[in-house]
Amino acid sequence: MRWVQRFVDPLARGLLLLRTVSPEQAGLRLLGLAATVAALLLTMPGGLFSGLGPALLSLAAIAGLIASTLAPDSDLGLLASAAVVLGLVPQAELTAGRAVLVALCLLAAHCAWALAATIPLHGRLTRAAWALTGRAHLMVLVASAAGAGLVLLVSRVDLGPWMLVPAVLALAALTVVVLPRRER
Repeated sequence: MRWVQRFVDPLARGLLLLRTVSPEQAGLRLLGLAATVAALLLTMPGGLFSGLGPALLSLAAIAGLIASTLAPDSDLGLLASAAVVLGLVPQAELTAGRAVLVALCLLAAHCAWALAATIPLHGRLTRAAWALTGRAHLMVLVASAAGAGLVLLVSRVDLGPWMLVPAVLALAALTVVVLPRRER
C-alpha cells in the first residue's frame, strides 16, 4: 500500500499545480475584465439598466465576460464586445472622443483576452515574450489609429446613400482576405 501512496501523491501534486493560476494569467484576465467593463460603462452613460435595451445588452455583456474570464479562448466571449458595439449604434449624441475611448478599451480588452488565451492557466511569460507581444500590439495600435483617423476624416464628408455599394464590396473583400484558407 505504501508504494501506491509514493506513486499517487507526487502525481496528484503535479496535477494540482496545473490548476494554479499564474500571476500573468490572473493579471491578463483582470485587465480584460476591467477594460470591457470600462467600455460598457462608457457606452451606456445613462446606466447599465436604465431601460430594456441597455439592460439586455448589459446582461449579454456580463454573460460574455463570465465566459471570457473562465475560458479566454471561448467564442462566447465575443458577446461582451458585440453588446458594447450594439449599445453604441442607436446613440445620436455619440461624440468622437467617447467613441475613441470605447474603442481603446475594447482594444485593450481584446489584447488581454487574446494573450490570456495563448498561454495555459499556470503558464508564465518571459521578458522576451512580453517584448514580442508588445511589438505586435504596437503595430495593431498604429493600424487602429490610422483606420480611426481615416474614418474620422471620411465621417465629415456627406457622400450619400450610393456609398453603401462600395462599403459592402469593401466588407466582402475584407472578409475574403481575413478568413483562413485551407492549405493545398
